[in-house]
Amino acid sequence: MTMRPPDDNDTDTSNRTDKLSELNENKITQHLHGFILTVVTSMTSTLVTFHMQHTLSLSPVMASAVTGVIAHGVLLTPYREVAFCGSFGGMSDNRESDLFTLQWIALLGALIGVLFISVKDCLQGVGGKLGTIAFVCGVICECFMALFEEDVNIKPLKEKPYEYISAGLACVSVMISTSGSAITIALIKWKTKLGSATLASATTGLIAVAVLSLFNDTFHNFNSGDFISNFAYTGSFVGMTASTERLRSGYIVLSGTVGGVVLLCLDPVFPGVGGKLGFSAMIAVPDGYKNVLICSPK
Repeated sequence: MTMRPPDDNDTDTSNRTDKLSELNENKITQHLHGFILTVVTSMTSTLVTFHMQHTLSLSPVMASAVTGVIAHGVLLTPYREVAFCGSFGGMSDNRESDLFTLQWIALLGALIGVLFISVKDCLQGVGGKLGTIAFVCGVICECFMALFEEDVNIKPLKEKPYEYISAGLACVSVMISTSGSAITIALIKWKTKLGSATLASATTGLIAVAVLSLFNDTFHNFNSGDFISNFAYTGSFVGMTASTERLRSGYIVLSGTVGGVVLLCLDPVFPGVGGKLGFSAMIAVPDGYKNVLICSPK
């Protein structure tokens, strides 16, 4: 039996198959590298923020904002956003809930990285997305603790909610949330050298801590300045929506007010879990809900 020698068409088909196989392998390698870098970046920023808060005694907002500024200076998109997202997990406070040990914080950072990748094409431009990712992962992490740790006491609510929140403190906090959104919008709209919404938000957080820490003993002899700075940071997350130019600035500022009210309501919920500020901001954004299931085409 005589074998037919391969013709040019067979050779071209074989070459195309080899090239397609090589391209697919390269894509898989790129996706794998991207996944590893995202998870490592998230874990690192979560651990660094947690360390700054509990070892260097920085406030949660200050620790997160410093991490955000540093990440913007040394990382490129999307890893600077990943680091900012991870910093919200690092805001978890083991003074409110002693469950967050270093091991669980590392796991929390990894979960944040995985969820960030999973929803990267969804909720585009909705303020509070990154914080919501961290908050969801924090709640999931607490569920894991309940399954695998003995003598774990999960606290879905504070024992004495609102005990230190007076009417005056509540009003001031909501006003500060409004101001936080306005400042962030200004930093984005005025074409400053900040360069990104995440840096604008982190800068607003730093300004808030620097100014409001002067008023720590104003209300009820507790760190009221640090408490109020949470609202400024929440407003800054709402203000990040301005980067998409989808909503008018006035609506976004109003959403900052709503975000402050939402945070007041959610303050006792899951004490010590980071990301609650961003979650409050996302609820407050007017077009947030209609974009929950809308993802950008790949």
